[in-house]
Formats: sequence, structure tokens, C-alpha cells
Amino acid sequence: MRRSILTVGFFLIGCVLLAGCGSREAASADAPEPVREEAEEQVILTETPEQEATEPEEPEIPEKEVIEPEVTGPEEQLITDLKNNYYVHTFDSYEDLLCLYKEAQDRHYTDEQIELIFGYGEALLQYGWPDETSSYDVGYVYYDVDDDGKDEMILTFDNEIVEIYSYFGKKVKRFFSAWYGDEITLYPGGILKKYAPETADFPGTSWYSYDAGLGEYFADFEESNGEYYVFCHYDFSGPERDALEAKLREDPDADMPVWIYEFEDMLTKSDYQKLIPKSKPIKLPAGEKLADIELPDGYTPRYEANEEHEEGSF
Repeated sequence: MRRSILTVGFFLIGCVLLAGCGSREAASADAPEPVREEAEEQVILTETPEQEATEPEEPEIPEKEVIEPEVTGPEEQLITDLKNNYYVHTFDSYEDLLCLYKEAQDRHYTDEQIELIFGYGEALLQYGWPDETSSYDVGYVYYDVDDDGKDEMILTFDNEIVEIYSYFGKKVKRFFSAWYGDEITLYPGGILKKYAPETADFPGTSWYSYDAGLGEYFADFEESNGEYYVFCHYDFSGPERDALEAKLREDPDADMPVWIYEFEDMLTKSDYQKLIPKSKPIKLPAGEKLADIELPDGYTPRYEANEEHEEGSF
């Protein structure tokens, strides 16, 4: 009997234990599985770099480096333009220059070809040369502009001054260039009067002096819209000028001071009139015509003729 009780007791205890184990399994089935969550997290974490590795990355396009020109203001740009127009385009001799003019006229150069040889500021190009002109319209004359014993070469269009060339060192370069419609008058001592009519972009009257030491014509004073000004070059002298002249002799491409082209002071009308030359203008000799130049034997042309040009178009 005692053994039966013990047996029943063990049986009951076993049932209780089995019941408790089953309820724990049921509870664990409803509860979140931390191990599985960790596995999912790991999958997510490992998938992200794998996707990044398999997808091609867009190459980074480097920003285009912008090289700023060494220009700090409009005055500096003006000097750069002047250098491009006056210093870069030089010639071996007056004859070399005239042969190029003759070739350009006879072979009907395009504007682009003219600019490559003579420079962007080529004055006769602004007068419609060469397509709308004749070699008989373009003339040249040798004249000692500044009375230093050396002749400059003056180019004319319809007997009006448009360009002045001179030797600077061993090369010939353009010292002065007029704009279309300007009226240029030469006075003793190399003084130029430039009158721009009211229809021009910069109307008024400017007076230039020929500075052989610096290799250029400079505006000294002017009248515009009833106001009168004197430029800094007008009284540029002393050791500073001597140093600049020596520098340019060694390097004709060296920059000039920016302020040399700027207005220095305003003038009264009476002071302006005192600066105007009292002498009479110079009447240049007739000179020669571009049409009369003969190219030397064996002359090598710079460009082929312009095929688009039609004979008799001017």
C-alpha cells in the first residue's frame, strides 16, 4: 500500500513537471527570439556593405580648376590689351611690314588672318581694309616724327594718318593706332591731335606725345564733353622714368605702370588751352602707295588666297 502511494506520488510529480515544461515551451514560442533578432540584425548589417561593394560607385568629378587671370582691375586689363596690340606683333623691318600689307591686300586676307599677323587692334582693318579698299587707298611715308634723326613709318588711308611704326630696339612695332573715324593731325615735336566726332564711342579731343624712350604714344591731356583732364604721363620724369626706360630696353614686353595711362587732375578750360600747341600742323609729303610695292623674288606668302573672295567685289 505504501509503495502504491509512493508510485502515485511520483506519477503526480512527473505530470506536474511535464505540465510546467510544456507551458515554458509555449511561452517561449510566443516570446521574441533574441538569437534570431541578432541574426537578422547581423544580416542587415552585413548586407549594406555588400550592396555598396557590388553597386558601382559614381566617380567623383573633380571641380574644374578656374585659373583666375592676373588682373585686379580695368586699368590692368587695359595694360594687357595694349601689350597685345603693340608689343606682340613686331616686324624685322619697315620693308617686311609693307610686304605683308601688300600680300594681305593682293591675296584678300580674311579678318582672322589679318589679326594673326598685325594684331587685333589693326587700324586699317577697322577702316574696312583690305576687302573694301584698294591698294591705291593705302599709302605710306617715312618721316622723322620726333626730330631725333630717325624716320618713322606712317601708314595712311585716303591720305589720313591711321598708324605709326618705329624701331624699338632691333624690331619694328606699332606706336600709334587710330580708330575708325578719328581725325589725326601731326604737330612738330611728334605731337598728335586726335579728334573723335560726337558719333564715336569716346568723343572729344586728345593730345598725344611720342615717347621714344618708352616706345609708345601716350595721351597727355584731353577735352571730352566740356571737361578737361591731364594724364599722369604728362609730367612723368626723373629717376623713376629712367628706371622704367632701362627696363623696357632690356625687355620690351615688360609692363608699364598702370597709373601712367590714368587721369591725374582736372583742368580749367584756360589751362587746357595753354597746353595746346601754338605751331601749325605738319603737312606730310605724298609718300608712296601700297599698290606700287613689288614683292621681292622668292617671297614666301604667309597664307593662301581667300577662295571665298570674288574678283571685283570692291
